[in-house]
Amino acid sequence: MMAQLFDEEVMRKQYDIASRRAEREAGRMENMISTAQALINMGAMSLENISLATGLPLEKVEELSKMKS
Repeated sequence: MMAQLFDEEVMRKQYDIASRRAEREAGRMENMISTAQALINMGAMSLENISLATGLPLEKVEELSKMKS
């Protein structure tokens, strides 16, 4: 019985850690996208440089650029 309680506690902690990690990753992605959108709107950088600066794939930056138009 103690082992089962321990296993449930471990699983709950692992779930919490995974959930927090997913939330952080989603926040990072939102920041990367908003930064890319701001740079696209400024028009001061090429899409390739925006991709490098934000860490987003070039395809995603191109997609964001098309959405702006």
